[in-house]
Amino acid sequence: MLLIAYTSFPAASTALHRHTGFSLYASIKNAGLKLGQWLNLNFYQLTLPPVNS
Repeated sequence: MLLIAYTSFPAASTALHRHTGFSLYASIKNAGLKLGQWLNLNFYQLTLPPVNS
């Protein structure tokens, strides 16, 4: 499994990760303040296929 965490801005990042198969796992509302704007911290996960050994 891959897990990534990033703020909700910019929206293009969210679109890119969803397009590549990541799904929203958790979100912390108003986790940080940047340039006078409160941002959410989102965690996305991607389940990887099993490795054949």
